[in-house]
Amino acid sequence: MDKTDDLRKETDRSDDKELVSRREFFIGLKKWSKIVIGGAVLLSYTAWPPDRPS
Repeated sequence: MDKTDDLRKETDRSDDKELVSRREFFIGLKKWSKIVIGGAVLLSYTAWPPDRPS
């Protein structure tokens, strides 16, 4: 094994860590976006009741 192989393996490991980090970020973002959208929908139903004829 030479130095370039070692460097390549080290680079691959850091790339894998970065991809895992990105994946975890987007999974967390997906969860938070559902919470925000759900809150907005709930707020729209509670803040503005439907018009009722008098």
